[in-house]
Amino acid sequence: MEDGDNTPRGVRDLFRRLDILEGIPMGILASNSLIEKLENTYELKKEKPWNSLRSWHADVVEEVLGVSKNNHKGRDLDYAEIKIIPIEMPAAQKSKFSKWPVPKEDTKICSFNYDELIKNEFMNSHIYRKLTSVIFVPIQRKYKWKNPEKIDYMNMYMVNSFMWIPNKKIISDIENEYNNIRENLLQQINSELKFNQLKNGTDVLEIKLESGKILDPRTGGGKDGNSTSMITVKNKKYKVKKKSWFLKKNLTYKIMQSVMFGK
Repeated sequence: MEDGDNTPRGVRDLFRRLDILEGIPMGILASNSLIEKLENTYELKKEKPWNSLRSWHADVVEEVLGVSKNNHKGRDLDYAEIKIIPIEMPAAQKSKFSKWPVPKEDTKICSFNYDELIKNEFMNSHIYRKLTSVIFVPIQRKYKWKNPEKIDYMNMYMVNSFMWIPNKKIISDIENEYNNIRENLLQQINSELKFNQLKNGTDVLEIKLESGKILDPRTGGGKDGNSTSMITVKNKKYKVKKKSWFLKKNLTYKIMQSVMFGK
């Protein structure tokens, strides 16, 4: 480790830090620069402030743990990927999410790379590398998550962080869904290519991928996003609507119940 590097030295050091920080309001943990960054972004994106707040949680956790921003193909740490999960109380006792903690939403794993999906089997993909060892950091709020006019920094805090190493059954299920999505993509690019236009006027290759029960390749930040990436078809590059891999909340709910409470 280089001089001045504050990155956790291993799993024990990581959880020692997380244990100390749990329950402390994020308004106390965050640096002034991060608070200023969120307030400026929040002001510019009042129509979708939740997107700004969600990514800010990760910024705060990375800052207090001394974790630097990484290459999207790598992991946050050599031994694990760090994922933030905003959580809330159950909406009703009879719902399928009847016990605390309930994930507020699906969990983004990484950006979607079309060319990599075409080329790589699951075991060689960067989504597999990220999923083999995950540190989940649940973020609790005293009140229900919503889009407030003003951010209440003192009502958000980390709770019950844990490490998840998926078993063979879950890896197999994710791999099967990955292979189905991959096959669907190959079928589309080998058939007649179709194009559509984004709201900003950008022409993109039309690709529609169905999600599985636990793995979902979809546009991050809403269905109307204008961000694009590239895909290579028959040695030609085309723009496509940018997507990301998500784990559905029904899986992360089960993970938390199992790891945290043995259920």
